[in-house]
Amino acid sequence: MTFDSLVLYGVTHEVTAALLGARVSRVFMPAPDTAVLEFSRREQPHQLLLSWKPQYARVHLTLGQEPERGLACSFVDVLRRFLRGARLESAAQVGFDRVFSLAFSNAENLGPDSRCLLLIEPIGRWANAMLLDASRVIREAARHVPATVNRYRVLLPGEPYAPPPGADLPPLSRVTAEALRRAAADRPEATLGVLLMRGFQGASPLLLAELWARTGLDPQSPCARQPTGWAASLQEAIGDLLREAAEPGGYLYRPPDAPPLAYPARLFSLPEISPEAHPSLSAALEIAFAEQIAAAQARATRARLQAAVTRARQAVARRRQAREAAAQAAAEAARWREYGEALLANLWRLAPGASQVEVPHYTAEGERLLTIPLNPNYSPQDNAQRYFERYKKAQRTARTLPTLLEADRREEEYLEELADQIERADLPDLSELEEELRRRRYLKRPVSPARRRPESPPIPRLVAPQGWTLWYGKTGLQNDRLLHEASPDDLWFHVADGPGGHVLLRTGGRPEQVPETALHFAARLAAGLSRRRSDRAVEVAVTLAKHVRKPRGAPPGFVLYSHASTRTVEPLYPPPRAESL
Repeated sequence: MTFDSLVLYGVTHEVTAALLGARVSRVFMPAPDTAVLEFSRREQPHQLLLSWKPQYARVHLTLGQEPERGLACSFVDVLRRFLRGARLESAAQVGFDRVFSLAFSNAENLGPDSRCLLLIEPIGRWANAMLLDASRVIREAARHVPATVNRYRVLLPGEPYAPPPGADLPPLSRVTAEALRRAAADRPEATLGVLLMRGFQGASPLLLAELWARTGLDPQSPCARQPTGWAASLQEAIGDLLREAAEPGGYLYRPPDAPPLAYPARLFSLPEISPEAHPSLSAALEIAFAEQIAAAQARATRARLQAAVTRARQAVARRRQAREAAAQAAAEAARWREYGEALLANLWRLAPGASQVEVPHYTAEGERLLTIPLNPNYSPQDNAQRYFERYKKAQRTARTLPTLLEADRREEEYLEELADQIERADLPDLSELEEELRRRRYLKRPVSPARRRPESPPIPRLVAPQGWTLWYGKTGLQNDRLLHEASPDDLWFHVADGPGGHVLLRTGGRPEQVPETALHFAARLAAGLSRRRSDRAVEVAVTLAKHVRKPRGAPPGFVLYSHASTRTVEPLYPPPRAESL
């Protein structure tokens, strides 16, 4: 997510217009490495969000933020002490750098002459925030940087504030054509792109790409080879961008293979993307960062849940293999009984301490010799008894193993479906899948008793052709709730012979009146909710909901059905945007 100098330039204008002269009413943390200053206004409170989290460093106006319980930070405690009741005197961008300065009076409620300065530096992985006193000495910093980490810029309480590198460069926002020509004359061998990037403050890759798109200049060519008037053209393009950034509003871009992007000006460098216009840059930034944070949380949660499912699948596979080996051993039960009978019949032949014996054994087919392994530590009678015990155990195993192996097979199918659900789930569905894993004890529950169980996301709903309503499940728990809410005459759809989501077509007691277009749409949706969603043709089972049942003790989403017909359809994936019940 880009938060460059032009974005901060636009935010500075919004903060100045909204908060100048307002007083801070409270300071709190809505998330880790994030603080909110709430300002009291006559019409309504205003909030300013400051984040020094490296991946999401930013500052912008916000609304509706509330404290997150359990979060604490010494920097925020110091802000609360100094800024509650303080009056915002100015908001400014330092030069054209990513440094935002907020000047307050009445610090610590000691009157108008008691002043302090809050600096926010949303500079990516070096992001930080500091509170300075009137003499620019650091009172507290969000991130302490000792001399052992950076001896040129120590950021600790009691140390004088030092600006970030590049503070001595001329700001790109105030550049003139003459200054550009002088810089080019000083570095004749440098390309135009390198000249701006290294010689001026605030020249981000996105801002430079926009300048090249607006001017048509080649950043890879030296300045001496640029067309006549290149410096004036750049000055004009920079001025246009600054004027656009100073105006109310912002644009939200969603590149197909990159995170969402909020910018204060329309980007000529992304002509293939139609932006969303928003009434303020802060509103666009809030949406873009919220989507990026949600996507990162979804990736992390998805990886954690997939790891848990993988562990569970490996455990079930090991258990099944052990049971299959036990089933093979149980098939030899008759041999253990034969050994025991032969030993008892030939006790007089056996010498104590032997490890093996060869004795005759009489059967209906005649006499044959048996070679029987013995434990030399046991008597001949005890060896015979141990073989009879192995025979009885093998018989018990032979009776119970088919049921256990069938349970293993069902669990493996369930885990396979669970892995597919996790792969295509969004963040709310991942939260429900996590709860499902905890209920099945594939994940441990958190130790803290204060953490509440997350609310289940609503069942998605679609309107099929001709107005028929469809419900569908994307997780096992949603599939269970869907079946619980179904009426007997609703139509139930599921991919035939494979894992997938359930689809319910609400018939209102009139299944025979559902048109073919609605049936076809529901079948395509069910095919798209299965692992075969990339196939060209998929068979889907259709039956009435009264013919679908969930066996006692079955995992979430597992059902048995009867009286089904099948349809072969092309999967509908991704599904259309759903409403929620």
